[in-house]
Amino acid sequence: MTWQEIPGWLSEREAQALQDEAAAVRLDAAVVALGTWHGKSLMALCAAVKPGVQIHWYDNYLYLPGSRASLQKDGGGDPEKARESAMAISLGDPRVHPHLTDSISGAVVYAGPPIGLIYFDGHHDRTQVLAEIAMWIPNLDWRSPVLAFHDFHGGFQMAKAIRHVLPANLWRESGPHHSMACFARL
Repeated sequence: MTWQEIPGWLSEREAQALQDEAAAVRLDAAVVALGTWHGKSLMALCAAVKPGVQIHWYDNYLYLPGSRASLQKDGGGDPEKARESAMAISLGDPRVHPHLTDSISGAVVYAGPPIGLIYFDGHHDRTQVLAEIAMWIPNLDWRSPVLAFHDFHGGFQMAKAIRHVLPANLWRESGPHHSMACFARL
């Protein structure tokens, strides 16, 4: 199965940008995906990272109050089926490490290698994303870290806040890649 066959909201342009960044992650670093839903972006990452690079994903979609109704309304389907799909991808690839927990709790206990790429696609809430940035940044591989944000340009009012905490004199922004932006440390 390819990433294109998995339900989700990742466009060709976004996937290509994400895969380009994932392919550049060093062998002694990891990729972290915050939010995976059915695993469309997870499968795209798996196709791009070098052999030996770990991919850790965090998603607690089963535990969000009201998530089932809002996701079904938006065409996202059933959270249990989404979890099963992402877990099936994880079980098929020894580089993939699933964490069925929220992203903040995951950051607190993360014990993997330094992170070369973090893909933010969980909650599209300004406060949550800023908290995720603050909690995950200490785990970065500071030689060449990249932060990628899905739905950055999607009307969720995150762009201004993210640009404020990732200033242009320290981070280079690339994109837009449809609704995604990537920030590489200078």
